[in-house]
Amino acid sequence: EDSENADYSKLTDKAREAVLSRLEEVGIRLREHIDFANELVYTPSDWRQRYGLFRGAAFGLGHQLQQLVLFRPANRDSRVKNLYFVGASTTPGNGVPLVLTSAKMVAARILSENK
Repeated sequence: EDSENADYSKLTDKAREAVLSRLEEVGIRLREHIDFANELVYTPSDWRQRYGLFRGAAFGLGHQLQQLVLFRPANRDSRVKNLYFVGASTTPGNGVPLVLTSAKMVAARILSENK
């Protein structure tokens, strides 16, 4: 379904019911312990507007050309001294192996810059 035109209220209700029903099937009763009146739901549109993430990609930048490899944000802030970034949305990219590589790169950078 097109993320821009989806009815997220209906999709949220359907997903919530599916999860809670499945949990109840295995003996986990959460429904009565959750305050749905204060539920906060982020849609793909919210993710795009708040964080610039393509089609609600919650695990980092999307896979468009302008967000791949060298085009990803740097792992060190250019304006704030000693502010470094690690994770799926920084160099080199997303996925657990690359996030760990990102952490290793930042650690090496911090050590080399503070000799």
